Amino acid sequence: MSIKKFNKKYSTPRHMWRGERINSEAEIINQYGLKNHKEIWKVLFKLSRWRELARRLIINNDSKGTDELLNPLTNISCLKERTLESVFEISPNDIFERRLQTVVFRKGLAGTIKQARHLIVHRHITIDNKVVNAPGHIVSSNDESGITCGLTFVNPKTVETPTREGGVKETFVYRRRQERMKPRRKHIKRENSRKQFDGSRKQSNKQHKN
Repeated sequence: MSIKKFNKKYSTPRHMWRGERINSEAEIINQYGLKNHKEIWKVLFKLSRWRELARRLIINNDSKGTDELLNPLTNISCLKERTLESVFEISPNDIFERRLQTVVFRKGLAGTIKQARHLIVHRHITIDNKVVNAPGHIVSSNDESGITCGLTFVNPKTVETPTREGGVKETFVYRRRQERMKPRRKHIKRENSRKQFDGSRKQSNKQHKN
């Protein structure tokens, strides 16, 4: 029995507007820096498919299918034991911890979990010299050591630079846009066009009277 690949990536919950579920998912979004609830549903759908496959393999006693299921799960270090029964013990938090966004934050390559997502989306994170721009990429234990960041973070407000006069140091100062902007052209006064025609109108009126 070979493992069937599913084109569907997630399934929506049956009751969309339950407050308990929405509040619990909001806590997970803040904890792992997710974009929306859809990313949680993708993890839950993936976990449900693994459990469904484990049930079928237990019933059919298929050794080939068990290897196809357990090999990738052992590579991402989500299994406590290499058995089909341990698949049911996997929790959603175990999968969230193996996401690339979480691994980058845990390794100290980003200051916050949201900054880790920003670096991944803008193609600054590489795995074995290959750019990966998907925050939801599941990282294996072998690839975890090859994660690197192509940026070095420096706070410009605290950086000091030497000046020309006696080596005195000064800090960068940010100025507002109004202070930086300068007038590009001089103000041109507009002449009153009525004055040009006042004299001609008076003369024409006198001629008509005469």
